[in-house]
Amino acid sequence: FYKESNPIIQFIIRATLSRANTLIVTSPSWINKIRKIVNHNDIHAISTGYDSEIFKPRPQQDARFALSIPPNANVITSIGSLTKDKGHEYLISAAKDVIEREANNDLRIYIIGEGPLRTSLSKLIDSPQLKSVIFLVGGRTPSQVAEWINASNLIVHPSIYDANPTV
Repeated sequence: FYKESNPIIQFIIRATLSRANTLIVTSPSWINKIRKIVNHNDIHAISTGYDSEIFKPRPQQDARFALSIPPNANVITSIGSLTKDKGHEYLISAAKDVIEREANNDLRIYIIGEGPLRTSLSKLIDSPQLKSVIFLVGGRTPSQVAEWINASNLIVHPSIYDANPTV
């Protein structure tokens, strides 16, 4: 990113980085990249949460069996806090449109997460048409989230704003 920036942007980046007492980056690989820009000794990496021992491929049917998901379902999963910025209400609205057009699609939508909009999202789902299709799963551990990802046909991130999307 730095080399491709114009000289004014490069100056601003160098000035900002050199004035910081401590730099925190999201991956160890950024430490050497930053050191190529400025000589800074106090740089720390704090991982964004990806663990390749947890988030690894597993046969979809095994994951579905473990989660009691029908083997032939069309599974969409959304993972994120139940807040306005995450846009889950738009996913629910879009699902309603799909269900109205495609009556026998064996669609299942699982929303993983907790937050202040749980009650209002539950009310949006509270209809015979949606109750058998959309499920608020609640918060899950990283290992459980990995299982849901493996069980899915599609992961949807309907966020309307996310400063650092990490799924």
